[in-house]
Amino acid sequence: MYLRKINEKWSAYAKACGIEVSVRITNTTKLSGCKGMYMAEFLHAGLRYHLYHELGQADYELRIVDESYAVTSFEASFGCEDGQAILRLINAFMQNNYGGIHTSVDCSSGLAKAKLDIYRVRFAGGGSPSSALNQQ
Repeated sequence: MYLRKINEKWSAYAKACGIEVSVRITNTTKLSGCKGMYMAEFLHAGLRYHLYHELGQADYELRIVDESYAVTSFEASFGCEDGQAILRLINAFMQNNYGGIHTSVDCSSGLAKAKLDIYRVRFAGGGSPSSALNQQ
């Protein structure tokens, strides 16, 4: 129910902003202990991504959810011009909907550990991105 509703809101928001985007949100979570941080999981062009971002901040981390859990950028994933527009759109959408996120992941053991936990739960392939996470 939650994902259906958030995707309906997401589609309406993107359309109202004049952007046609083929992004489907598949998970959102607050990163408790890291004020204002969230992870948004989404599908685009057959790939699944994890966006780690702190509300109101410019820096972000975008990872492709596969065996390597490699860091990428919106520019590489969406194209140079579209990438920044999509990032701004997702950031604004998440800022407006942060309070409605239903799940959280504990970051008391550190953000890298929380990211590893998220990866292990969300990636069914069983790969281990620990070396990639340690090379941030």
